[in-house]
Amino acid sequence: MLDNTISKLLASFFAASVLSACAAETSDPVNRPGRGGNAGSSGASGSGGAGAASGFGGSSGTAGSFGASGSGNQGFGGAGGGGSSGAAGVGGSDGVGGSDGVGGSNGVGGSNGVGGSNGVGGSNGVGGDAGAAGSGGNDNRPPCMKNPNQVISMGDSYMNWGTHTFPQDLNAAAGVTFRPTYAIGGFSMGSGGIGLIPPLFDTAVAQNKDIIAIVLDGGGNDLLIPALGRPDCKNMANAATNTGCQAIVTDALAAAKALTQKVAAAGVHDVIYFFYPHVPEPTALGGSHPNVMLDYALPRVKAFCDGVAADTQDRVHCWFIDTIPLFQGHSEYFAPADVHENSQGSRAIANAVVDVMKKNCIAQPASSGCCRP
Repeated sequence: MLDNTISKLLASFFAASVLSACAAETSDPVNRPGRGGNAGSSGASGSGGAGAASGFGGSSGTAGSFGASGSGNQGFGGAGGGGSSGAAGVGGSDGVGGSDGVGGSNGVGGSNGVGGSNGVGGSNGVGGDAGAAGSGGNDNRPPCMKNPNQVISMGDSYMNWGTHTFPQDLNAAAGVTFRPTYAIGGFSMGSGGIGLIPPLFDTAVAQNKDIIAIVLDGGGNDLLIPALGRPDCKNMANAATNTGCQAIVTDALAAAKALTQKVAAAGVHDVIYFFYPHVPEPTALGGSHPNVMLDYALPRVKAFCDGVAADTQDRVHCWFIDTIPLFQGHSEYFAPADVHENSQGSRAIANAVVDVMKKNCIAQPASSGCCRP
């Protein structure tokens, strides 16, 4: 009778253990497929433990095939100290690190995981074949120069004037012969002058639309040769605070922005823009206070150039050259009693332009390896 009671108690205890383990297996996310098991193929007990044939950790014990992080596919106990059908094991064959688990073939780092063949950094991931800058991504490097005629220059007298030789100096510095300059002395960017710079681009496109880069200057004659009804800012010591002079700069920048949109639509990738140095004063052409407005305009022109990439959705890149430090301490760079540079000064500007082009792979041959063929 006592033996019968003990047997019933053991059977009840075994049934409760099984139910408890099953409940844990189905409700605890740790024990679901994809987590990796803790236990080995056989349990911790010897072949003949304290339990009966249906005790705790049999061959299907606490580390069953869907357990939490073991590597085996069976439970805790051996054939002994637990029965042959123990509670569902902790860590079965599909646990953490298993074939579908974290780090498994579909897991983090697996063939489809982060870093896997389709993961971040994988063949289709960031940096992968189809990722950013990958072989199938968007290559926004400057295009390679196939012909020097793909580079044009346009602007005003700082690029084309009798006191200097800038077009020839630019060719000499680059080691190639670019298209003849479209720059015209006395032209302005948005108002004043004897003509406007933006339409010069239309002329260049009409002659040959294959243009990848532009060397550009402009904006000085807007102030030095003001339009009718606008203030003579070059002769005003307080020009930087005069609203009429400020409006001239604002209009010039608006015209330059409109020009870059047209440049972007034409497929031009780069603009190298140089602005004026501090010029001698007073002079007949420059007036008594030309540097007041040049200093007011310079940071605004630079900000415009720096913002071209964003304004054109990264289609055009503008590279700004400030010639003030370039000319600082070099009075010999200017023509006598003039605001214009001489050939010494134009060579300095041309060398600075070509340095920017080489540094940023602008209009370079395919042999450079830095440009887009």
